[in-house]
Amino acid sequence: MDSNPLGLREMFTILGQRLEQLSLPELQRALLTYAGDVPADERRTFLDFFLSPGNVSEGQIPSAQIPEVVRNLTWPVESDPLLTDIDDFAHRVETGHFFQGFGWDDEICDERSFGDDSWTYEMSDYFHAANEAFATGNLGLARAAYRKLFDTLDLDDEVGTFSGQEPAVVMLDANLNEAMSQYLRAVYETSYPDEHAGELLRQWTRLPLPGEEPSLQDIRDCAPEDLPDLDGFLPLWVGQLSDGDRGNKLVRALLVESATMSGGPSALGDLARQPGPGQGSMFLEWVLALRSASETAQAAGAAREALAAEAIGSYSRAAIAEELAELSGPDAGAVLEARRVAWRSRPSETRLLVLHHAAAQLGDPSRVMAEELAYADSNPQSEPLGRSFFSCLLLLSGELQRATRLLSLPPAERENEVSGSVLVPYLLVSASNAFAGGQEAIDWAHNYLEKVDRGIMMLRRIGEPGQEGFPTLSELFAERIRAEAADPAALESRLEAALGQLGRDVDAIVSDKRRGEYQKAAEWLADGALALSLARGGEAGVHWFRDWSTRYPRHVAFRRELERAWPGAAPTN
Repeated sequence: MDSNPLGLREMFTILGQRLEQLSLPELQRALLTYAGDVPADERRTFLDFFLSPGNVSEGQIPSAQIPEVVRNLTWPVESDPLLTDIDDFAHRVETGHFFQGFGWDDEICDERSFGDDSWTYEMSDYFHAANEAFATGNLGLARAAYRKLFDTLDLDDEVGTFSGQEPAVVMLDANLNEAMSQYLRAVYETSYPDEHAGELLRQWTRLPLPGEEPSLQDIRDCAPEDLPDLDGFLPLWVGQLSDGDRGNKLVRALLVESATMSGGPSALGDLARQPGPGQGSMFLEWVLALRSASETAQAAGAAREALAAEAIGSYSRAAIAEELAELSGPDAGAVLEARRVAWRSRPSETRLLVLHHAAAQLGDPSRVMAEELAYADSNPQSEPLGRSFFSCLLLLSGELQRATRLLSLPPAERENEVSGSVLVPYLLVSASNAFAGGQEAIDWAHNYLEKVDRGIMMLRRIGEPGQEGFPTLSELFAERIRAEAADPAALESRLEAALGQLGRDVDAIVSDKRRGEYQKAAEWLADGALALSLARGGEAGVHWFRDWSTRYPRHVAFRRELERAWPGAAPTN
């Protein structure tokens, strides 16, 4: 099934252009090829299109014409056999005619409504009949039929109406997206001109697929002809939407579309400057529209104007700042400042990495990371970083002594929350001098640091893309560790702090008998032991690792995981 089907008007336009380019033999070959694929039970219907072919010679094929349909705009439609049938069907659904019970279904491993699923065929037929009424120009009947069918679908909100494994809107053999477009088109054409905008918006919010509502362009394209009196309607439509709830995503999307359709990016700019809910989103749409029109300088100016405005939400501010960074091109300083605004507005892994990259282009990423750390320490208005991103800033700014001190303290005594899953791998790899060892030690160091990437990945918000084309956190950490020349006392402090945090984490898991985390805890200890052996040499790591088995003599399951994590190192019973 086409996930992006053509509108009827667009299809007729493209088909007409292609037919005009075909000679008669080419047209005949195309029809015969298509006819060969027509199912047997549809062949007579296909042939009925060619009852009077006439005598047309090559070069005499007329230009394709859009079929003329006589429109019946009578409204309201009080009675019709189709409406009577839909009313009877809706009554049967509402009174539980198709419903038998609600319970568990082993096939889908979920609860569902059981009963007579034949309603799907009957209701699909009514949708097809409404579509036929629309196609033949009976718009009042199409409007009434679609409204009754949509209201019937609303009954699925209650148990005891429809039956089936899926929601009613999924089980139907009907194109609901096209049905919604046709319904709104019928509402438009059967309403009085001074009621167009208000009635259309009311009906737009009553459609059966929230979040998948059609656009105004979809309504223009669902019939062969464009919307009548579109130029007169657009100003009224923009005004209606402007007076609506701009914090509503649907209203805002329709407003952006109609403003662009009527006045281009400049009309969007006028709307964006109006304070109120959704202002940040309007500014973002304005910037995107200017970028799409290749008006780079104007887009950058719009982005700067947006960032200077008050009451712009953090999501929109971050997105606009990212657009400004892309628009700033070769000006590395401007790119850095835009990346800084994006990071401060809505901290994320990707924004941290691209900020670090922008700083690196100017030669001193540590200074910029230190500035962001100071900003987070002193600015209560910034969105809280959380311990993971705060810990990343500590490491990327070179505040290793502070990171070591915080990790060494019991959690209740720390003035800032830090993340052991970020700090422990860095401090252990750093203290172990693994990158100065053999290939096995180097591979371990890289693999261990990559655990930070996987942990930070879990903090991504829904829909947030990952970074591409920039070094990962683990790669940045490895680079810093290789370049550092720390004194032995500092390395020993890091080792003790990291092992101490590992011990607290493991002790919490085993003491609470969180059996599902025993494997993870044992692997943590194996990494700690390896780092200890690399740092101090000899059997230091083995002795430390074995000591954990003696601490929990009755925790057989945990001792078993220790044996799996480092076979031969952990003592067996």
